[in-house]
Amino acid sequence: MRPVRRIASVLVGVAALASPAAAAAAPGPPAVLPAAVQPACATDVPVAIDGTLTLDADVVQAGTPILGVLSDFAQWPAGLIGGGSGETFLSCAPWLPLGDAEALVTTADVGLFLLDVPAGTPPGTYAVSVVFFEGPEAPPGERTFARLSASVTVTSEPVDAVAGPACALPGAPAPRGSLTGDDAAVVGGALTVGLTDLGDAARIYFDEYDTLWAVACFDGRAVPVRQDLAAAPASVRLPVGATPGPSTLRLGALLDGALVWWERVVTVTAAPEPPPAAPTVEVSAPSCTTVSVAGSGWAGGGAVAVAVVDSRGAVVAGPVSVLPDAAGAIAPAAVALASPPSGTYWGAVLVDGVERARSVGFALRGCRPELPATGPDVGLAGAALALGLLGLACVAWAQVAGGRRPTPVRGPRLRGPGAR
Repeated sequence: MRPVRRIASVLVGVAALASPAAAAAAPGPPAVLPAAVQPACATDVPVAIDGTLTLDADVVQAGTPILGVLSDFAQWPAGLIGGGSGETFLSCAPWLPLGDAEALVTTADVGLFLLDVPAGTPPGTYAVSVVFFEGPEAPPGERTFARLSASVTVTSEPVDAVAGPACALPGAPAPRGSLTGDDAAVVGGALTVGLTDLGDAARIYFDEYDTLWAVACFDGRAVPVRQDLAAAPASVRLPVGATPGPSTLRLGALLDGALVWWERVVTVTAAPEPPPAAPTVEVSAPSCTTVSVAGSGWAGGGAVAVAVVDSRGAVVAGPVSVLPDAAGAIAPAAVALASPPSGTYWGAVLVDGVERARSVGFALRGCRPELPATGPDVGLAGAALALGLLGLACVAWAQVAGGRRPTPVRGPRLRGPGAR
């Protein structure tokens, strides 16, 4: 929040000002009214019949300031309402503490002031106003309070800046000084801006209390400058909604009490496109029969397919042709598996038949059960059995040839109940 001068109001003091006795007792109009008799923002005072209050924007985001413009006065107010020299107006807003106000120092030539909208202000439409002594300066008992009001809508979202009255105030080219700084800025970024060669005694601020030093106008869209550019360069953000291209930067400030402008052309460039995300591959629901393969970031040409590969990169299932959508996403596609052996596999995306990326690995276990040997293995076992039988036959034949009866193969002898 800006460093401001807070003016407390006491309604009894306001009533005392209005009484004839108080006017008679007063020795004369003081140069500066005591703080105890300042009008509160909550005081019911008449609508001013002279002058206009215009806000530079009808809609603002909470946490950003509003520029107010006071104009069209037939008679610029002369009575001092604040506690210091030049304090002619009090700015009032619902978010200021009740009974507090902010004293404004403005001039008849440049009725410009700044009003902050605190961050967190609930969205809605609010009345803001200025309170002042209307007309020329008069004795205290004859001064008439008046109010000029306007409304502003507060939102929580950023609001594109529009050309407003703050950048349309009449002024003249600055008789001295140079506007320095960056020649270009990115949309949403900021420019470094400074003023040089102003002289040692230059005064360039609008209002010392709300630290409104200058107004930067980008093609008529105002951005308050809250640092003394004569002391050091400052970073000035581009207005919300600035578009790429050349833009006239006009810096307005009070120089020796008069509104002057410095100008230069700057270039607004488009924000760089973020680098594309690396393509991804994801697998889900892996089983011994199917695996679901999906992906993202696959915009571009070429024939795209998904598959399942082994550790060597060999395709063991698929490929299945897929068509990425406009955002480059591949919808999950089922890739059929034919009883793979136990092991680790990966989902992969192929472009024109070449693997471009793969998923994290997934393991399959027990998908191919151990079965009895078949095919050539059975032939070897049969040959071994035949050789064994042939050997037994040869032994039996040798026994017969030798005149001996073949030894019978006896099984276990069974005995009956009476056997010994």
